[in-house]
Amino acid sequence: MANPIPAESSRQSVTRMQWSSPFPPGISFSGVVEGRADESRAGGGGGVEGSVNEGAADKSTVEEGAADKITAASTRRRLLPEERALLPATVHPRRLLEFTLGRSCARAALASLNPFLWSFPILRTGDRTPCWPVGYVGAITHHKGRAAAAVARRGDYGGLGLDLEAQRAMSDAMRRRLLRPEERARLEGLPQAEAELRAMVVFSAKESIYKCLHPVTGVYLGFQDAEVFDLVEVAPERGALRWRLFKDCGPRFPAGYEGMGAYVLRPGFVLTGVWVAAG
Repeated sequence: MANPIPAESSRQSVTRMQWSSPFPPGISFSGVVEGRADESRAGGGGGVEGSVNEGAADKSTVEEGAADKITAASTRRRLLPEERALLPATVHPRRLLEFTLGRSCARAALASLNPFLWSFPILRTGDRTPCWPVGYVGAITHHKGRAAAAVARRGDYGGLGLDLEAQRAMSDAMRRRLLRPEERARLEGLPQAEAELRAMVVFSAKESIYKCLHPVTGVYLGFQDAEVFDLVEVAPERGALRWRLFKDCGPRFPAGYEGMGAYVLRPGFVLTGVWVAAG
């Protein structure tokens, strides 16, 4: 695993920070920091670079062009009326900002797969799971003025999970609640900073696992119901991981099911993503 990354110390560092997709090809990813779109890519490479445009969208550009023409329309910081109606009128400004960023990322990720979906409202189910267009799966995350979303075609992937966390130390009591005994055992003997970082990656990955499987299965997963293991650095500030279920989540995802995931490290933050195959 890469060396721990210090927390951000200046506005300038925030401006330079860019998200990288933790997902394999075929999954569209978009991320923003305080409304500045850092990256929006389809298929794990290429795709469209995000930009924020507070001006009016030109729908004709979207319809006439391909994915590289849609960023101004799809990633500008705004909510569609149907999306705004999901929040109370007196919502806290920070909550409103992060919700707006998350929905903007989601529509940007959708539009990079299908430009005609740039204005599709991302609503939610009764359990607050995002509702995606028929034929698509996705996930949204937002935290402390940052947001990201990932979308894939249902024919390619059966589910996606995505989670963003601020890097922080866990107390022993928190580790016992969030990590399984074997996960805690792997932290023993590591330098403190590396152990803290690995613990956060594991915690974030479990959040991603829940977001991936719950919309598919409807089964609640607690922190002890899945194990995250085999964290392997594959490039500076990014790596791969594996995960295993200890709870039966139905015929497709029985206890013992194993899946893949990945993590990306940025100053003061951990981003994880997991996915399951179609069918």
